[in-house]
Amino acid sequence: MRIGAASSPLAVPLGAALGGYADRVGGATGTLDELQVWCVRLGGLTLVVADVVCVRGDLADSVSAALGGGPVWTTATHTHSGPDLNCGPGIRPTPAPWLEAIPAAAAEAASRVVVADATLAWHAGALHGVGSVRARTDGAPSVPVDVLAARDDDGRLRGVVVVSPIHPTVLPAGNTRVSADLAGAVRRAVRRRLGPSTWVVVATGCAGDISTRMTRRASTPEECDRLGELAAAQIVDVLATEPIHLERGDPPVQAGTRTLRLPIRPAEDVPAAPSGDGRIAHTYRQGLAVARERMTRHPDGVAMLRVDTVRLGAIRLAGIGAEPYLAVRDLVDGVVLGYANGYAGYLPDADAFETPGYEVLSSPFRPDAAGRATRAINEMFEAEESDD
Repeated sequence: MRIGAASSPLAVPLGAALGGYADRVGGATGTLDELQVWCVRLGGLTLVVADVVCVRGDLADSVSAALGGGPVWTTATHTHSGPDLNCGPGIRPTPAPWLEAIPAAAAEAASRVVVADATLAWHAGALHGVGSVRARTDGAPSVPVDVLAARDDDGRLRGVVVVSPIHPTVLPAGNTRVSADLAGAVRRAVRRRLGPSTWVVVATGCAGDISTRMTRRASTPEECDRLGELAAAQIVDVLATEPIHLERGDPPVQAGTRTLRLPIRPAEDVPAAPSGDGRIAHTYRQGLAVARERMTRHPDGVAMLRVDTVRLGAIRLAGIGAEPYLAVRDLVDGVVLGYANGYAGYLPDADAFETPGYEVLSSPFRPDAAGRATRAINEMFEAEESDD
């Protein structure tokens, strides 16, 4: 398989609006670490991973047009310390400056990619002490991680794509300095361990309900680096395990895409907000406000959710244009990337609706949405196999 990767910086000017936190006040005041747009060639698939909070459909289309040739996926690391891309309920346009700047950065990164023959291996393991279910104080601080590794025929590691199921939100709403947050910290730490000749890309998977809220000791750049180093040590260990699948040669790319029309959940279908001024009550009220807004943003009562699949030989990749909960990962027979090719909001699993918090309240979806999305993905995988 012909594989390679390269990146291009994404500059954020002083004063630019930052996205991710409803409570943030003020624009960008500087840069902690430079944002990157990565272009990864995996055989016939082009994967673009940008240090932004979300990728709306118009942005995904613009990146695809700028790169051309074969399936092009554009995903967000979901940093909350990058530019405001107008994320929120309903169909919204990407702000014009970023609708131009991000495809341009992706094209620049693509022009720098040098591909070479390599094998692609899918490794799976766990990260301990980095992230956990953020709505639970008693949740185990352990989450699964997937790593795609490209190696030469002699076994030398050329590069890795880490798919992390953890919200990159170590830095708080009060931070106004641009940063890739945890995704950037993991990227830097893994590369320090693997060496400068190895490229490292960190994408975000089923992170809808997973964050560092219960594992971080502070909300500082130093804590971001600590968690990045902790994750990196375990990712290197995962690379030493036997792969789930190993793909040699140059298999044809089998790709599929669907846009699902899913009925939205009425705002009145949620309970009243709890009393008090604590964080849970505050975020609950924020979720209710989004729930009320979604009624105006979805006047036809339908939310659009895009799902994509690609099969590279035995290795299956799925892209979901939403923030899937971690449980969604177990419903798909493949590596799942969230925040991919669109943005429809949180995609909780059915069980999450029994104890709704901010994420469930602000989601436009009904409890059966995750099941419908994953069934569509698995059906596309099966169709791709039947085409062989």
